[in-house]
Amino acid sequence: MGVSGYTIRECINKHLMKTIRTLLSVVLGLMSCYTASAQSYTDLDVSNQATIGAAIHLGSVQIGANASAGTSYGQRMEVTQQAQEVMQSYTIPGYNQDNWVTVEDWGWVDVPGYWSPQYTWGIVGEDYYPAVYDENGVEIAAAYWVPRYGDVYTGDTWVSGYSTWGITGTHEENQSIWIPDQVSSYWEMNYSAPVIHATASRSDANWVWNVPDTNGNLHHVLRLWDGGLTLPLPNGEVSMTLSPTSLSYSGESGGPQHKSAQMNAEGTFHTTTVTGAASSAQSASELRPELIRLTRTETTNGATTLGQTQIAAKSAAFGGVVEVAGDLKVQGTLRVPEQGDLSMGEFTSGPQP
Repeated sequence: MGVSGYTIRECINKHLMKTIRTLLSVVLGLMSCYTASAQSYTDLDVSNQATIGAAIHLGSVQIGANASAGTSYGQRMEVTQQAQEVMQSYTIPGYNQDNWVTVEDWGWVDVPGYWSPQYTWGIVGEDYYPAVYDENGVEIAAAYWVPRYGDVYTGDTWVSGYSTWGITGTHEENQSIWIPDQVSSYWEMNYSAPVIHATASRSDANWVWNVPDTNGNLHHVLRLWDGGLTLPLPNGEVSMTLSPTSLSYSGESGGPQHKSAQMNAEGTFHTTTVTGAASSAQSASELRPELIRLTRTETTNGATTLGQTQIAAKSAAFGGVVEVAGDLKVQGTLRVPEQGDLSMGEFTSGPQP
């Protein structure tokens, strides 16, 4: 059946191609961040399923702010995936099934009496053999008769009937029949994880994922570039950056406080800075494979106080008060400066030294 010179399927395909071309134009316009250049698109006929075995080119977009900046592919995407046909097996559990079956009826069966003919062995006839002569006509064997024997009927004898246990008939019954487990199989395609390659036309391209906020304004949730990966918060004050050599965090945590952290092959570093009207303070920690260093810097009215504690594998330096809640064990020599005083506290028990 035709519709204005086209079949129904042709009409559907024409509208589908128009819709696809429109969607491609919108996608290209979003990807370019500017305007998509005028390009012609070939028809794409998808009647059932689409299998794409080559690269997908989403058309040309303008890279610069105007046409004079030149045009090239804004993005090229390639999807590869392996497929293998494998056999899958499954078991249908056994079950009871109601079915009509034929059942035999047993009972006494009467066998009626009958007349049985009786025979005896006797002469039933004779066979004649003529005389035998030679070529001269002389009798060399006389003729003779030979009796023929067989069954000779002598009369009938009555055989009485009797009863026996046997099948008297059949009837149909609805019984439950057990259907045993059945193992079956089927073929399906086993697809490996798809590998998606997204390629930009410029070496300094940035990949940014935007989402709208409650006011409808777009903000970054992820930024990927050749230097690493950045995950900013909506307010832009806190971000985390992952580079090939380190992972760093930086941001405001409310009020005049700023925190930063970094982890790389050298160690882990954390800094917290609090800035006030007339004073500021900064706490820093440094964890390296060979040492732990804690630094506290306080500035008040232009005067700076620095305290630093460092614990290494071969030495330890404490920039503040050391309090030991448990036992203090010193394997080497405990030294204090000559002008120092090692206070033991007030004597409380034992003989007075």
